[in-house]
Amino acid sequence: MKYTGNQFNNNYKNMDLGDLVKLIRRASDAYYNSSPIMTDTEFDILRDYVEEIAPDHPVLKEIGAPVKSRKKVSLPFFMPSMDKVKPESLDKWLAKYKGPYVVSAKLDGVSALLVKSNNQQKLYTRGNGSVGQDISHLIPYISSIPELKDTKNIDYVVRGELIIKDSDFEEKFSSQKANARNMVSGLVTRKTVNKQELKYTHFVVYEVIEPSLIPSAQMEFALKNGFEVVHSEKNKVMSVEKSSNTLKEWRKNDDYSIDGIIISQDGIFERQNSNPKHSVAFKMVLSDQTKESTVTGVTWTTSKHGLKKPVVQIEPIHIGGVTVSNISGQNGRFIESNMIGKGAIVEVVRRGDVIPYIERIIKPAKKASMPEGEYEWTATKVDIVVPKDDESREKLALAFFSGIGVDGLGIGNLKKFGNAGYKTIPDIFSMKIHNILNIDGFKEKSSLKIYNGIQDIKKNNFEKVPIEKLMGLSGTFGRGLGEKRIKEVFKKYPDILINDDNETELIESVKSVQGFSTKTATQFVEGLEKFKQFANNIGLKYENRVNSSLNDPVHKKDGNLYGKSIVFTGGKDENLMKQIVENGGEISNSVNSKTFAVISKDPAKLSGKSKKAVGLGVPVYSIEVFKNMYLK
Repeated sequence: MKYTGNQFNNNYKNMDLGDLVKLIRRASDAYYNSSPIMTDTEFDILRDYVEEIAPDHPVLKEIGAPVKSRKKVSLPFFMPSMDKVKPESLDKWLAKYKGPYVVSAKLDGVSALLVKSNNQQKLYTRGNGSVGQDISHLIPYISSIPELKDTKNIDYVVRGELIIKDSDFEEKFSSQKANARNMVSGLVTRKTVNKQELKYTHFVVYEVIEPSLIPSAQMEFALKNGFEVVHSEKNKVMSVEKSSNTLKEWRKNDDYSIDGIIISQDGIFERQNSNPKHSVAFKMVLSDQTKESTVTGVTWTTSKHGLKKPVVQIEPIHIGGVTVSNISGQNGRFIESNMIGKGAIVEVVRRGDVIPYIERIIKPAKKASMPEGEYEWTATKVDIVVPKDDESREKLALAFFSGIGVDGLGIGNLKKFGNAGYKTIPDIFSMKIHNILNIDGFKEKSSLKIYNGIQDIKKNNFEKVPIEKLMGLSGTFGRGLGEKRIKEVFKKYPDILINDDNETELIESVKSVQGFSTKTATQFVEGLEKFKQFANNIGLKYENRVNSSLNDPVHKKDGNLYGKSIVFTGGKDENLMKQIVENGGEISNSVNSKTFAVISKDPAKLSGKSKKAVGLGVPVYSIEVFKNMYLK
């Protein structure tokens, strides 16, 4: 039986304790051994309710679910779960367990234990923490498990998550499978080996049991020995706000599904046959963060790549401390396949993310609210695409000019440029100072600011901007191929812009770069020709540019500025920027709460960036003071 909408929310508080316990165990069994009968949110709400009415019940201490496979074995090491901590309880835990802390991503996959001893590897599922399943026969087909020959003199015991990347699942399996976690669970428990699907399954390490190391050293050990590891960072202090922001950022940017973060004291503690006290899981899932509402309409906006993105309007609801009336509709397929339109009743969830989303459809509309006029679908039948219009061109130009550091070109000014006939990025690059002055609303000062900003970027063949950044921001490569992925191509093929191989040969070359399939390699090669035309149109001699990623200074992980975001205002000092990067720092164009420092050529003059920094409590330094404090 699958629980849906009102059925779950209205019934569980009317059940007696015995039935609630049975339901929890049944849901756990389904989650770990077959297909879930309820969502993670529903399970957490149900478990929290049992904890509220029977805080000492044994079901609350149970881990996972009993293994049904014939290959079940006693695990060589106990595999505990993590106590979950709510926002209102986190501060109390932090006060009791002092920093420094290691914060790591809690991946939503299948937990596994990998043991290497006497030059043999064994792999187990967690099961109930004491008894799991021996799945060692799958080791040769799973990505990210080092071969024995690569670690021949080292024994180890590590815990990790068996998981599929979101991008791989979306591209290759989303049309046939319910979700990535269910898919991995099925691959692990099935009697026959599916080599083709298993090759997309990664073993991502999140804990090293042996050798005994502090958490921050565990990840270094795993990386050194060829493992893939979860996203993690070390912090002296933590708070509810910092934990929430970290979870939000990682969920948004990671290619693996993350359902929380783990906060651990950075120390060595004796292992117990129970959940550790020095680590907790923070998920931001609260019972008052799920509400029902009625859809009043769907509006469609155009992205910079020409994709139509839906925003669902609902009757206002108060959820997680805020009033919500607009939520993401994800994509065209989500709206069409779920019949989301006026009159539909939906369940809305707001977790750690600022943006709420639709968890399920309780009652579909009679008709899905699709865009008006003509449109087409992308090849994957996920998004709706339209020919480039003014809105998408403006968004592309906004991303481009803000990305390369030209001030004064916000969406308002870009609309004015477009109305005057300067619609594209090359159009704007071609503008002279008198062209800007002739547009209503532009004075000499603002016109010079924009014109000089563009000319400064164009100096010496755009030397201030890495070529991969120009390529990623140009929009010529389409959705999903930005600066980072383009940089990976350059690392392997630094001459890709001047390579004279034919299209088929280029596609085969790009396919060999990690993370590229035939589809994305073809997309890259097609975008390459478009970028060359774009480069010619903006005056960039691309054939004379040495890929900047090959000349990037090495970021010192032990540098005193490692991971620190530095912003310049009033002008940039190229030598100082290089020193900052060499010491592990990062140069950013905008000030936010995570900015470490702002460097001003004249601190006495409060620029917009300086004012924002002061308001956020971020220090503003002169060049000399910053050098004396951090680079001596």
